Amino acid sequence: MEFLCHLYSFVPLLCQSLAFLLYFSDPQGMGGGYIVGWLPVVKEDKAHAGKPAWANFQATVWHKSFERILSSLAAKSKTALVFLLILILSSDFEEQLTMVLTHGVRALWPCPVCLVPHDKLSDMSHCYPHCTSRDLEAILETARERETAEEREEVLKDYGLHDVTNSFSTVSSTDVHHALSWDKLHFHSGSLWSDHLWVMNISFTDNSMHEDILKMIVYATHNILTEADCPLGYLLLRFYTMETISSGQHTYLAFAALLQQYINKTVESDKNWNFLKLHMGSHIFDDVEAKGATCNYNTKPNEKMHGSLKDSYLLCTNFRDVAEQRPVSTSNSFHMKLGSKQPPLTFNAIQTAHQADQAFINFHVKLNDFLNVLLPLLSIPLPEGKHIHLRGTDEITEHCFICINYESMVNWHQHTDYLHSNPCFFGSPHFNCIFIQLTENKVILGQLVFCFECLVGNNTFPLALVHPFDVPTGLCTRKDKDLNLYRVRARPRAQAQFFPVRSFICGALLIADGPSDYLIVDTADTDMFLRIKMMHLEAGHIMCI
Repeated sequence: MEFLCHLYSFVPLLCQSLAFLLYFSDPQGMGGGYIVGWLPVVKEDKAHAGKPAWANFQATVWHKSFERILSSLAAKSKTALVFLLILILSSDFEEQLTMVLTHGVRALWPCPVCLVPHDKLSDMSHCYPHCTSRDLEAILETARERETAEEREEVLKDYGLHDVTNSFSTVSSTDVHHALSWDKLHFHSGSLWSDHLWVMNISFTDNSMHEDILKMIVYATHNILTEADCPLGYLLLRFYTMETISSGQHTYLAFAALLQQYINKTVESDKNWNFLKLHMGSHIFDDVEAKGATCNYNTKPNEKMHGSLKDSYLLCTNFRDVAEQRPVSTSNSFHMKLGSKQPPLTFNAIQTAHQADQAFINFHVKLNDFLNVLLPLLSIPLPEGKHIHLRGTDEITEHCFICINYESMVNWHQHTDYLHSNPCFFGSPHFNCIFIQLTENKVILGQLVFCFECLVGNNTFPLALVHPFDVPTGLCTRKDKDLNLYRVRARPRAQAQFFPVRSFICGALLIADGPSDYLIVDTADTDMFLRIKMMHLEAGHIMCI
């Protein structure tokens, strides 16, 4: 994102603490980082465009400015008491080329990370030696020993290098090529996916829109892009599914093999698959091993700040200063809370209001049976030692909202889901699906029908009427195996059951696939992917990788 200021433009440079970035999801608050400087952008001059001297001038302006920002860090990195280095650089591809001072696609070795030949970018089955700052500095030093600019350019052009000193060389123990990181937003959802694999006649200014579409594409199209009617589309879905199974290098090679099949079958289209952003995917697991999970170097938090920065720039400044960002924090230490409290209603009124819904047949009778079993299981004495016998005139209090804190399977930290059981949420019914801990070793899924609090004796119980999705689905179909789909089946609506809200684990996203079948969307986030993967294993499903 560029800001115009009189006769030049500039981009913000953000710095983030990994400790905050991993634990806070709000990119505009404490987890969002701080602006530590502004980098000027030299606009193209038609009189000089395309000339090596002009390209070197643009790169020099960027690196001299960045060197000023790095100056305090560079000085401290050379002391024996402190070991400071730049481990991770998070940016889009064009910015990466500026950081390493290469011409990119015009070079014989265009990758900023490794020495892959320019005509081998679509071959993801081979690994190539990594670039190092030391090696390229040696090449630059050799070029500068030449007497004329033409001779220097002759040495540098094969490597696609600018005749400019890299600002990152001022920081000890820092290798800019190792610090560059594969970015999902710009290299995958905003490039490989949107520009090459799933091209649409719609453009978005925000690449995260493509990422959202990518998460749902299998579930939206699996009944349309069938193997019989559209073999290429089905193959496209298969290698997309492969890539979401991030099991390591083996899975990536399987993805590459399927992609090669797709390339071979579409060779008549004259599509050029030899592009850098495809090749950059071969460095994914090198980055994971060196820098941890991709959330450590994802550009999405930085990109998310662009909107607030632009608003502050336009509305709160004199176009010379930028307002400071103010961090916020939240803290939750509970498992579940009910919200959106409604006025108390009698059982008779509830059954009258829902008389067309079979889930509410014999509502208070089934609730009596449930409570008479639940309380002894919880070692709670029955009132006066007698069976509970709620009447139609007794009242309960409906709640249309549930806040659930749960432990993530990714990092074991607390995450929060906001669930709705609301017949009129912004004008439409909204009833979320949930994971339910049925027993110590059994988890089922279901859909919320009615959430409420019930007073029994001196105790108030948060309960929910749920439509369970636990009917056996039989043998997996070939399509479900190919696309790693996890299918659940709903009971008849009249068999809705009561559950303690405390037995809910977290929310789930399901897609209807027939009158009573649903598919669990495991691409919603990494936690959901791991949960469904475990369910596949427990069910004995053979996952395609």
